[in-house]
Amino acid sequence: MSPTVAESNPWAFWAPTPDEIVERALDLADVRPGTRFLDLGCGDGRVLVAAARRGADVRGVEINPRMAEVARANLRAAAVAGTVELGDMFTASMDADVVYAYLTPVTLSLLRAGLACGRPGTRIVTPRYEIAGWQPSAVEGGCHLYTLPANADALPRELGWKCRATVLVLPADIRVLAPLTLTADRRPLLLELDPPLARASEHAIGVGSLTGIAHVPVDLMFRPQGVGSAIAGEISAQGREVTVAAVFARRGFGQWSFDLNQGPQFRARLDKVIAAARADR
Repeated sequence: MSPTVAESNPWAFWAPTPDEIVERALDLADVRPGTRFLDLGCGDGRVLVAAARRGADVRGVEINPRMAEVARANLRAAAVAGTVELGDMFTASMDADVVYAYLTPVTLSLLRAGLACGRPGTRIVTPRYEIAGWQPSAVEGGCHLYTLPANADALPRELGWKCRATVLVLPADIRVLAPLTLTADRRPLLLELDPPLARASEHAIGVGSLTGIAHVPVDLMFRPQGVGSAIAGEISAQGREVTVAAVFARRGFGQWSFDLNQGPQFRARLDKVIAAARADR
């Protein structure tokens, strides 16, 4: 991976989109015969196949040569037409009617300037995660739709983390994204993680420079841990802290958020999920 790619896309990895979410996203973006469809980070090409079966003219961009070949093979196996370009989504042409981007919040934030270069009327659909700083024109079934030129999101009023504490239940055997949101100002933005969190995770911040107060996505990526393991600590930035507790389980995912007045509820929930994970070893 070149330095340009590594700096612009800190999480260049593939995660498949569930079929039902793919169909919801294609419905929301009104993908139909003749739609010029672009999938950024197309992975194994399943989304390209789904769009092509609707009659769309499909193109994918994929940075991993092996996955690009898998995507091409899946297009051939499905007997549908489409192209897969080997390259970096941050330098790819955004010439399309619909851009599909199942990417992390930080990656979407860093990609926003490139997406904004698309022609007016371009529809951008993002499963699960929003594009920080933009107001979606529609949200359905966990998918977000933006139409260029996108409307700016309302400016936040208060600095700090979206919650004071959060408890996560994560699968133990894979890398897992735990997205956080920080409202920050133009002061230097540096995250400090307590040692247990720093050892168990990597992080990326979705901002270059701030001209004022803004919502800043933070991707916290946990490495695989043993079933029943529990890791907790503080993350601080600009003088404000959030407590993150992660419990690793055999299956399932859960997240609970707490404000300043819910300390006892946080502790009770954490104890409960730790006990459940260790009972299911």
